[in-house]
Amino acid sequence: MANTAAADLKALCETVVRHTPTTTVAAFITDQVPEPRSALVLACALQLTDTDDGARF
Repeated sequence: MANTAAADLKALCETVVRHTPTTTVAAFITDQVPEPRSALVLACALQLTDTDDGARF
């Protein structure tokens, strides 16, 4: 069951990253506090790269 959940999370994160317009991500880079959609892309990128503490920086 844990493997299925991990595979589902990976598939979800890959989908979010691939289908988010680049303009949304660009807004994250220029704003001090990211929009919710940009924050979701960041969270997915951290999850896909297996980064545990990257969001703090």
